[in-house]
Amino acid sequence: MNTIFRWLNVLLVLLTIGAYICPYIHPATMWQFNFIGTGYSWLLLFNIFFIAYWSVCKKKNFILSLLCLVAGWSHITNFIGFNFNPAQTTTTANLKIATYNINLLRYKHKDPKVDTASEVVDFLCKNDFDILCLQELPKTTHMWFTDSIKRKGNFPYYFTTKKRTLTIFSKYPIEGSGDILTEVYGNGALYVDLNVNGERIRVYNMHLHSSRVTREINQLVEHTKIRDIEEKRVWQDVRKVISNIKNASIERAKQAEILFNHLSEFSGKIILCGDLNETPQSYAYQLFSKKLKSAFKEGGLGLGTTFAGKIPGLKIDFIMTTSNIQVLKTEIKHLKHSDHYPMISYIKY
Repeated sequence: MNTIFRWLNVLLVLLTIGAYICPYIHPATMWQFNFIGTGYSWLLLFNIFFIAYWSVCKKKNFILSLLCLVAGWSHITNFIGFNFNPAQTTTTANLKIATYNINLLRYKHKDPKVDTASEVVDFLCKNDFDILCLQELPKTTHMWFTDSIKRKGNFPYYFTTKKRTLTIFSKYPIEGSGDILTEVYGNGALYVDLNVNGERIRVYNMHLHSSRVTREINQLVEHTKIRDIEEKRVWQDVRKVISNIKNASIERAKQAEILFNHLSEFSGKIILCGDLNETPQSYAYQLFSKKLKSAFKEGGLGLGTTFAGKIPGLKIDFIMTTSNIQVLKTEIKHLKHSDHYPMISYIKY
């Protein structure tokens, strides 16, 4: 048994090293690395398991996984927040910002009497955000939802476009705005230039290309449960999922490059929010990290998981800022209103 575990441990370490390399390889060159990077949180968990297992067995084999994790410490801090400093309070913050993918308000509460849309509005408006970036607003109730947030949340300014399910709400005047990735419908990116007490701050709201594999994965799971389903059809499902992941990762990399080039032309303070649809072990995240820092890495505590769907352990929603903005605290609220969790940051500009 220990011999098998040794080889499994070696394989695990090799895959973990592959996840470390992933952010530096464009998906168009070798998209398989992007697939490995997506599963980094599980690779991290299994490495911890092997460290514990070999330690209990009093074997020195634990050193292999331990060295692997020490070598990738900067990657670990992308997923797990270690900000225990009690001095990082919210009292000195002068901006409170949130990003939230509300998944078109499709979530159905267990209690049929509970209205998801009203619950989301209440949450967003009672927290007194200064800036609010939303993704996947439903087109059917867009104006009702937007008007409710404007009125109840006291947001006198907002920006969206007809092609987007993205909206930026602000308590500060918008002095400039724009739509990026205009050839994309639904997904894409918006930006506004805010006058925050006389200081110009640019805020981006993004939602990069979705893999759109949830339906296929659910179908694959169902087919594997049914004995009469042919093995050929199951493999067709698998190939379709892999093809979607491959194409989406390449498309996101292209979109990230366009967005990065756009924000690189702006010399002032920047806040980037939204659904990247990629984990920190990705080319897209590494690209943005050249100019921006992660708000969760700077001010978060605990696991940074933001995806609440059927694929556990994913961190794909982000708030990032330029270095001249101080992040005091970042929280992830584990609400049951969407397949994403909202992220909130308290910052000082």
